[in-house]
Amino acid sequence: MSDAEPETVQDLKALVENIFQQIQDKLQGLSGQVIGRIDGLSGHVDDLERQVSDLMTRTRLEEFESHRREWPLR
Repeated sequence: MSDAEPETVQDLKALVENIFQQIQDKLQGLSGQVIGRIDGLSGHVDDLERQVSDLMTRTRLEEFESHRREWPLR
């Protein structure tokens, strides 16, 4: 179909369907990009959670060790 104005209802229908298909294709591409970025961010959040958990565990161990040194020996 050329860039000329549609001459018939069928031409107009084909033009509109083509435009809708282009929009749908672009939205599907964008959707894929968004999902990919969300997956990437999810991995980063998981890493951060692990690091925070490790830091909390180390902090508890260090606190335990420092308190244990203060306890009187029996």
